[in-house]
Amino acid sequence: MERKITRKIVKSRIYDIYALENGNARFLETIEVEGRIKERELCSKHNVKNIAAELKKENVEIYSVPVSKFMEIATLETEQEQ
Repeated sequence: MERKITRKIVKSRIYDIYALENGNARFLETIEVEGRIKERELCSKHNVKNIAAELKKENVEIYSVPVSKFMEIATLETEQEQ
């Protein structure tokens, strides 16, 4: 069996969003985002000063390519002696 190069790609993340007020956390909503959470937008949307996000789930895809195919399409970046 030929070896493969494998990578995990995070497509999106699901977060529970909480408002932080007077030392208490109040649940606001569950959101799914690609990339980073936009804290300022969420604060404005819910009219709060601070939020906390709890990661609930990552939606991932795993890709792989045989090493031989990788060597056909890859570009040599640097050469190192060991």
